[in-house]
Amino acid sequence: MNRACLHVAAAMTLTLASATPAFAQVPSLDDLDEDQQRQLANLYDLAESNAEGGEWRKSLGYFRDAYEMFPHPRLLYQIARCHDKLGEEAAALTAYRRFVADLPDATEVPEARRRIASLQTKQAAESTSLRIKSTPSGAVVYLDDIANGAVGTTPTIDLPLEAKTYTVIVEMDGYTTAERTVELSSGASRTEEFSLERDPNAAKLDPGPGGSSRGPGAAPITLAVVGGIGVASAIGFGVLWSGVSDPEACRAAGCTSDEAALYETMTYISGGVAILGIAGAILLWNSPSGMRSERLDTTPRVGAWATSGGGGVSLQGRF
Repeated sequence: MNRACLHVAAAMTLTLASATPAFAQVPSLDDLDEDQQRQLANLYDLAESNAEGGEWRKSLGYFRDAYEMFPHPRLLYQIARCHDKLGEEAAALTAYRRFVADLPDATEVPEARRRIASLQTKQAAESTSLRIKSTPSGAVVYLDDIANGAVGTTPTIDLPLEAKTYTVIVEMDGYTTAERTVELSSGASRTEEFSLERDPNAAKLDPGPGGSSRGPGAAPITLAVVGGIGVASAIGFGVLWSGVSDPEACRAAGCTSDEAALYETMTYISGGVAILGIAGAILLWNSPSGMRSERLDTTPRVGAWATSGGGGVSLQGRF
């Protein structure tokens, strides 16, 4: 036999010497003819040389071919090592366990048991997770200490974590900070839901861009300005109308009845805009929805029009 064949034969001989009838039936090289032994030796040699060069995928293929020809538990150990090196943890665990079960007295068993324990611990750690939710959404979540930095923002945060105890901190502007101690068991997935309570000291403030606190927003202020413009316009048109309301005075001033009617109409319209603007500003200022900063365009728009035949003021916006 060549060097590889002698190596295989020596390895198998040692394995057989350590096995007892109480364990699974172990095949013998004597069960193979000379040609099969040469093929097996060649496969084993190729598998080992590729493993030494770090070509674990190729090495795995050769060890599998060898195992199909000669299903010896020691080849299972080599197959497990290849899967292990390739990061294929589930396949490595299966092969390691079969090897230990079929050949429990082999010299490689302690190392196989160590790798089984390590891979099981890793799998358990990777499957341990914590899901965090909050009502309302948009809260910032920290673990253990705010100084560690935020781990995410609700409505839902999924965190793969180690199995240990954590302090979950949930913060949102305008709400009382919530803290909770959570103990994660190995391999467990846990969900923690937080219902945040309004901070009574921040009742008149809501978060603006970047989490800063801000006041009631632009809409109430804009409506108040519109109301002020309406008051001024009503006074102006009222003065004009009063000067021409008498037909004699109108003729003396050189105006027509249509112009007098226009001044009258604009006086009433301006007065209506003043009332609506001021009343709307007061209502929005004192309503919870009016205090929130919304992404929608809430700025009212005012347009005025007037012709010799009439006139008016338009007020558009989201209220």
